[in-house]
Amino acid sequence: MAPTYSFPILGNNDIIACLAEMDITITEKELLRPHPDTLFKVYEDLVVLLCGETREEMYTPNLEAAANCLEFPELYEEAIGALKFHRHLFKLMKNVGVNDFSMRDMIKPEYARTRRNISAIINFAKFRESMLEKHEEMLEKAAEQEAAYEAALARNKELKEKIAKLTAEREAKAAADEDKENNAEKEAPARESTPEELAEAKRVHDEAKANYEMWVKKKEEADAKLEAAKKEEDETKAAVIEAEAKKAELERQVAEAEEKAKGTDADRAAAAELAEEQRLVDEAEAKLKALQEKERKGKEALAELKKLIEYVKEVETDIRKANEAEAKVKGLEAEVNKTEEELFQLDQKIDDLTRQETNWKEKIARQKEQGELKRQAAEASLKAAKEELAAVKARNAANDAKKAEEENQAKQLELKMQQEDEEHEREIEALVTNFASLRDQVVKYHARLADEMGVAENERVPLQRVEPENARRGVGDFTNTINWTNYDITKNFGGIGKGKPSLAAVGRPAGAEDTEFTLS
Repeated sequence: MAPTYSFPILGNNDIIACLAEMDITITEKELLRPHPDTLFKVYEDLVVLLCGETREEMYTPNLEAAANCLEFPELYEEAIGALKFHRHLFKLMKNVGVNDFSMRDMIKPEYARTRRNISAIINFAKFRESMLEKHEEMLEKAAEQEAAYEAALARNKELKEKIAKLTAEREAKAAADEDKENNAEKEAPARESTPEELAEAKRVHDEAKANYEMWVKKKEEADAKLEAAKKEEDETKAAVIEAEAKKAELERQVAEAEEKAKGTDADRAAAAELAEEQRLVDEAEAKLKALQEKERKGKEALAELKKLIEYVKEVETDIRKANEAEAKVKGLEAEVNKTEEELFQLDQKIDDLTRQETNWKEKIARQKEQGELKRQAAEASLKAAKEELAAVKARNAANDAKKAEEENQAKQLELKMQQEDEEHEREIEALVTNFASLRDQVVKYHARLADEMGVAENERVPLQRVEPENARRGVGDFTNTINWTNYDITKNFGGIGKGKPSLAAVGRPAGAEDTEFTLS
């Protein structure tokens, strides 16, 4: 069973034509009886065309790299080039579907295997040419994705710079607020506070500090910061409500103390105590105002934080888009890397096609020039043919006239011949009649002569005669015998006995010419 391949086996004419399109020349004789030198040149041109490496690059070894593994690399200069060529050739044959290609196909080539190998390479070249358009589309898409990736990187960089700027501003503002708070604490008059007030103030301070540290440390976690800010706002509101309730209670106590001030000294002492409590209330109000100021700043910080969170969300969206674009670009990078070699080969193919186009243009120009010369020669030949046709027509007309004249002459000649034949028959008829009469006279003369000479009957020679019908047909056979004579009639009587009588003008009309009549 014949082996099957993934490529068609081309005919000799198709192989020669396809190789000619690739500027590789081979004749049918060289293909039918392949020689190692011829095939080496063909395979070398195919490797240069399809493997993306010029002949100079392939046969120019890197002696510096070879010096690391060879003792005398200059001795292997040609061998390294040949080794690179064979490596490219074997890789090419494996890629086109010929897995059993060996050095035997180069050293002792056979027609069938050579035809199969070249058919596989031609099929691969045609497939690569058909994929050129698709490859160009992939390159365009890759370029668009790369441009989108670059834009996303630029946007990401811009957003990171903005985040860093906002972070620096926030840290600077927080540091300024902390310094301002520390200075206010230093300038405040020293006084004794109740344990509850100190605990409350410390609690509020610790909460504000914890919130501030939480805002600084968790900038990237926008959602967590938002929850922390809300929690801080709720706690501040609770503290304000508690302070307002305490203030109302103190005001009530102050009013009661004023009513009792008109009373006893004990009441005055209570009033003094109330005055002290009023002072404490004023301090609490001052602290309340400070807490309200902190609440206002916290709200402002919360608003800024919300803006920052929205901005961070926008940044995260852009980063996510950038990551998606980066993932797409990374996915395309594999395809781009995979098609880079094909792109180089396609560039080489474009150069080859450009060179083929130039060759075709030159060939077309030569064919046009040759066609013009052929057209002029054809016009000259046509003109000469027309002149010759006119001459032939003239000759044919003359020949027709001559033929008609000759046919007329032939008819006249046939008529004349017929008349002469009829005249000849009449003359023969008369001649035979005269001859018969003359023969009778000769017979009588011979008989009388024999009688006079005394010749016996048994010694006389019979006299021959010609039948009238034979004489008319020109046949001179003598048959019947009449009488006898002992004379040699061949000598004495004009050869009558030999069938060739010479007839004299006996019994002919007067004035007729002497005519010799001989019967054969």
